[in-house]
Amino acid sequence: MQEHRLRSKDSGGCIRVLPPCRPKKGVMLLMIGFVLFTLTLMRGSFLSEAIFGQPFKFTHHMVLAVLVWIVYAVLPAGRWCLGWYGQ
Repeated sequence: MQEHRLRSKDSGGCIRVLPPCRPKKGVMLLMIGFVLFTLTLMRGSFLSEAIFGQPFKFTHHMVLAVLVWIVYAVLPAGRWCLGWYGQ
């Protein structure tokens, strides 16, 4: 609906409320990446438990992966809750 209104001469009042099309694609890719990364960490945890007998072996790899997951979680939360937008 938003793209149709943008292409036509009539850009009604509701079009101004919606965010631009391009940033929505970036948010969608960010969320897909976050979900895939979360699933990868969970799968790695289960695989680690099967191989080593403990789900989270405390190594620098695990610490870095958890730090990256936290940063990756803060980005979409900051975009939606605090209104952060990049260039």
